[in-house]
Amino acid sequence: SQSAIKLAAELGPSYGVGFLFTKHDPFFFLDIDHALNEGKWSALSTKLCADFKGAAVEISQSGTGLHIFGTGVCPEHGCKDQGNGLELYTERRFAALTGNGAMGSASTDCSAALAATVPIHFPPKLNQTTDK
Repeated sequence: SQSAIKLAAELGPSYGVGFLFTKHDPFFFLDIDHALNEGKWSALSTKLCADFKGAAVEISQSGTGLHIFGTGVCPEHGCKDQGNGLELYTERRFAALTGNGAMGSASTDCSAALAATVPIHFPPKLNQTTDK
């Protein structure tokens, strides 16, 4: 919110704004590591941004990753696709928000994109704790 951003700015450069994802909110957090390579966005990051069209997207603190935030019904899922540098969370995760290059809206319903993406990148695994 604008109040949180204003307060963080008043407190100084070592303060920022973040969000704690819980089972009581409707949001998901898709973290794409190493999305920017040699000045170009990777094919996977470009595809995921298109798949989650309208969702909030920002550049991560590293300057080379992307965060995608939205709402929607998320199927049971694992939380990491290590081979592709992807993480997906709907609860028990804190994300530092950067606002860098921010566009879109976190209120965008991405149920269809989640249903298509989870089986490919985040299938639930036996004996693994999943974040719903």
